[in-house]
Amino acid sequence: MKRTLLLGLVVCLLSINALILACSGEDETNPTDGDDPTDGDDPTDGDDPTDGDDPTDGDDPTDGDDPTDGDDPTDGDDPTDGDDPTDGDDPTDGDDPTDGDDPTDGDDPTDGDDPTDGDDPTDGDDPTDGDDPTDGDDEEDVPLGNQVLLFTGHSGIGPEGVYESYGKHDRLVQRYEDAGLTVSVTDQWPDDLQDTRLIVLCVPGSGDEEDLFTEQEVVAMKDFLDDGGVIYLENEKSFYSGTLVQQDLLTRLGSAIRQNDDALGEGGYYGVMTTDIGDHAFMEGIDKLGFGESAEVLPNTAETLVSYQGKAIVAAESHGLGLLVVCGDQSMLDDHALETYPPDGGDNLLWADALARLP
Repeated sequence: MKRTLLLGLVVCLLSINALILACSGEDETNPTDGDDPTDGDDPTDGDDPTDGDDPTDGDDPTDGDDPTDGDDPTDGDDPTDGDDPTDGDDPTDGDDPTDGDDPTDGDDPTDGDDPTDGDDPTDGDDPTDGDDPTDGDDEEDVPLGNQVLLFTGHSGIGPEGVYESYGKHDRLVQRYEDAGLTVSVTDQWPDDLQDTRLIVLCVPGSGDEEDLFTEQEVVAMKDFLDDGGVIYLENEKSFYSGTLVQQDLLTRLGSAIRQNDDALGEGGYYGVMTTDIGDHAFMEGIDKLGFGESAEVLPNTAETLVSYQGKAIVAAESHGLGLLVVCGDQSMLDDHALETYPPDGGDNLLWADALARLP
């Protein structure tokens, strides 16, 4: 009887113990059960080096020493570490406004908005931008007047010419008037050049080498050039009075061009042809020009437009928006030239058109 009571008491105690263990959820006899906070392989126990939330395990994205976590200053993908190509302060990333290769930073010579790069259409030094006075290929830059002035003053060669058709400009006047222009032939300097597109100075000083231009006339010519006009200064060979008046005018206009007083093509008073033509925009379509005996023109820093036997006979230089053209011979535009040379292939009529910028 006592033995039976003792056995029942042991069974009862074991049942109570089992009940307690069931309620606690722990089985201390199984070290790998995963829910023992001290067994070392529970991923939430905090001391497992592979559990991902241990700050010293190296693969926790917030521990600061993981090279892929984004906040390590040496990992290369932190936007503040200086070597990330998208962080904005890397001088080679292309989006830093001071790195030189950002197309919007203003100091990249190919970005198009740098005023010194040469390809910005508003910078003034691009020869195709429309405001470069030396580009020669955009006539819309300059508002063209409707008048042409043939000025014979200061001892120039007048409308009567020098001999037969030599020195006369009747055919030139007729050609311009047929094109709708108004032509004035006078030895009196006009009060107003506002509607004038071309001034032809007909060998000034040929009759008196002391008959210099006035200061008022020189200032008017400077303003005319600055505003886009063309001045065509004719000379003649050495038997005229000399070049003092022309040299003085060129100096006061600020030109580098000078006139000589020799004679090129000597013996060819009735016509010499040259095919030595420059590539200035004014010379487009002109392959051959006829002239008489011409004085040599000394371009210096100006551009040679026409040469004969290696020496310049026409030169040009830009002044403001305009062009100063200096020719060593009147017989390139006179009646003899416009009558005689075209049948022999001379493009003297086209030369006359080019000076007046006719289409």
